[in-house]
Amino acid sequence: MKQITLIGVGQIGASIGLGLRTEHGKKYRVVGYDPDQDLHAQAEKIGAVDSAEWNLDVAVRDADVIMLSLPVTRSYEMLETIAPYVSDDVTITDTCSTKRSILRWAEDILPQHASFVGGHPLVKADATGRDEPSPFLFTQAPYAIIPHPRSRPSAIRDVQEICTDLGARPLFMDPDEHDSFSAAVEGVPAFVAAAALNAASDSPSWHEISKFVG
Repeated sequence: MKQITLIGVGQIGASIGLGLRTEHGKKYRVVGYDPDQDLHAQAEKIGAVDSAEWNLDVAVRDADVIMLSLPVTRSYEMLETIAPYVSDDVTITDTCSTKRSILRWAEDILPQHASFVGGHPLVKADATGRDEPSPFLFTQAPYAIIPHPRSRPSAIRDVQEICTDLGARPLFMDPDEHDSFSAAVEGVPAFVAAAALNAASDSPSWHEISKFVG
């Protein structure tokens, strides 16, 4: 059984937990952590996590995959905090809407044995993270996957597998493609942005990285 540690269990993080536990409960053990005590307690109450861990170092120590579902402004500090505790060959990913910064931070902060792969589910989510989570939030939604040049193929596969297990459709992009797209569709309704992101599957990066991960 693979341990997934969710750091941040607002609407996106809790929906990831619900989606994985609802459809693949025997495949994943989901551990949750959130600095917001109310969200932390709610995730456990609604069954979004198998366990809610109050100690961050314990939450990440045995994780096979760590998913940061936090605003990008809080992600730098969180990467610094977890870096000393992550396990060998861990995969770390995120759900932030911009990628250049967090990929650079991951390279600077994380130990060599950790592999970071950027992620961004394109779904309509409440900006406060407090809308009701749903196990079906990602069904048929585009999910951008943005590997770092040093990402291990196995780490890219980890993120792709989680994406498909959530019912989403993976789209591989490079950071510049992704951030240009995000800036262009900021404030655009989610269904319009999703249609635009689907076109990214024809980009050169999609074909190259798809061959790479098999």
